[in-house]
Order: sequence, then C-alpha cells, then structure tokens
Amino acid sequence: MNKRSDLLLMFAVQVVMLMMTLPFLVPVHYWLLPTFWSEWLALFLGAMLVGLLGLSRYRTAQSFTPGMHLPLLSWLFLLGAIYAWLQPEWVSVPYAEHAELFAWYLCLAAALVWAGGVMRERLGLERVAVLTARAILIGALLMATTGLMQWLGWSAQLAPWVVNGLNEGRVIGNLAQPNLYASYLVLGILSTVYLLRAGALERYRFVLCLVFLVAMLELASSRAALFILTGLLVFLLVLWWRTRHFSRNERMFSNERAGGWVILLVATLLLLLLSGPVIVELRAMWPGGIGEAGSSVSRV
Repeated sequence: MNKRSDLLLMFAVQVVMLMMTLPFLVPVHYWLLPTFWSEWLALFLGAMLVGLLGLSRYRTAQSFTPGMHLPLLSWLFLLGAIYAWLQPEWVSVPYAEHAELFAWYLCLAAALVWAGGVMRERLGLERVAVLTARAILIGALLMATTGLMQWLGWSAQLAPWVVNGLNEGRVIGNLAQPNLYASYLVLGILSTVYLLRAGALERYRFVLCLVFLVAMLELASSRAALFILTGLLVFLLVLWWRTRHFSRNERMFSNERAGGWVILLVATLLLLLLSGPVIVELRAMWPGGIGEAGSSVSRV
C-alpha cells in the first residue's frame, strides 16, 4: 500500500512542477491577457493534484477522514467563496458571472492549500519549497528564452510555440504582456536566491541564471521590472549586511568578492534600465534591427 501511495505522491510532485510552468507558457491568448487555455490548464492540473494527493492519503490511512481536515486558510477561502456567490443577491453588480468566477477561484485556492498541507506533511516544508522554487526557476528560464527569441526577431519562425512580435519594442514572452512577463521572471530570480541559500543550486549556476533572468527582465522595459530590480538590489544589500559577521558557510556569499560582483551586476542592470535610450541605441546597432515595434499576439 505504501509503495502505491509513494507512487501517487511522486506523480503529485510532477503535477505541482507542471502547474508552476505550463499555464504560463501557453502561447495562445485572447487579447490582451492570458485567459481560457491558461486558466483551464491550471484548473485541470490543480484538480489532478488534489485527486492524486487524496488517493495517496487514502492508500496510506485507508480512510479519507485523516487527510481531509482543512487548514484554517482553506476555510477562509471557502467563506470568501460563499460571500462571492451571494454578493449578487445582496448588492447590484454589473455581471454576476464575475462574482461566480471569483468564487470558483477561491474554491480552487482552498483545495490547493489543503494539497500543500498534505505535501508538507509527507515531504517536509523545506523539500516542498525547494521543489516549488526549482519549478518556478525552470519556468522563468523558459519564459526568458521566449523573450530572447522575440528580441532577436526569431519568434515568427518559432510560431505558434512562441508569441510572435514585440509590444512597442518591448519583450513580452509567452505571457504576451510586459508587466506579467516581468512579474513571472522576478519569481524566477527570487527562486534562484532561495535555492542558493538552501544549498540546492551551485554558485556558478546561480550567477548564470541571475544574469540571464535580470537581462531579459530589463528588455521588457516594464515599470514593474524597475521596482523589482530596485527591490532585488536592496534585498541583496541588506542580506549581505546582515550576514557579513556570520561564519563563512552561513553568509549569503561565502566568497565576498563573488557577492560584490553579483550586487554590482544588479546595480548596473538597474542603471541600464533607467537609461532607456541606451537600450534603443543597442537595438538600432544590431544589423537589420532587432524585432519590430508593435505587437502581434497569437489569438484563438
């Protein structure tokens, strides 16, 4: 029985990693935001995760009862869903379907919180966090690669797997919107920092991932990217300052010179982002120009 439970748990882990990547990489969109395909793929994977973990708990305990105790946060989400469903009865809302859709999102969130609790119980919080961070990092690297293809003008040849074109000269990735693209990349950047601190990512890979993600984040020319880079720089400086007296193994960077170079790199990229004309000139210097202004987004 335990072997079957462990097998179901292993499949659940794979589904979690797919949830962190696939819905964001779907290149088919309605204008302007990711909608139908991304959302339903996330819903399908979420339902699969809950089902697998429910079966895993049943195989372990021979009963659904021990594994079905909902965390407090799940109950709060469910109460919010009930309120959203009843809201059109209490107040006048333009579209009742919006409230109903929001309620279903809250129900899914409640189920996923329960699933996260089961995974924490079976695998431990640190392992779940590392697996999640790895999945987000992989997804961010793939997303940054789609942005690179757009910047180089190769997205047309790679369509429909990569959203074709730029948005007024800005990289948009497969999320097809600069701010959403930038926000997803920053999750990847934070994941690299966490994996380094958790000892799950070598330092040279950390530097390579950070350079690539921050560079592609910059090409989005997003105000969100500006705030994100500023926050990342402050975070690294504070973390370095607080750990400067720690033992070598407990510091943010055991090699102070390497830490200084990473902080300098982020600061340089932040300054480059603030000087938008530099980016425009770099694009103009590329033979034939890199990409074209305007946006050409794959639509259903």
